[in-house]
Amino acid sequence: MILQCLFRFSNMLRSSLSVELRRNIGFTAVMFNKTKSLDPIQKLFIDKIRDYDTKS
Repeated sequence: MILQCLFRFSNMLRSSLSVELRRNIGFTAVMFNKTKSLDPIQKLFIDKIRDYDTKS
């Protein structure tokens, strides 16, 4: 009885941890790719767009 409860609890814990890890890894990968893919010209363009947005 206690062993079954522990087994169920460990399964729930493992599944929730795996979901959180997948989300965090996915988010980190997206953020890394966004910052990595900008070359200086693209960065300048984005900075100018943001500057224009703040002025208008």
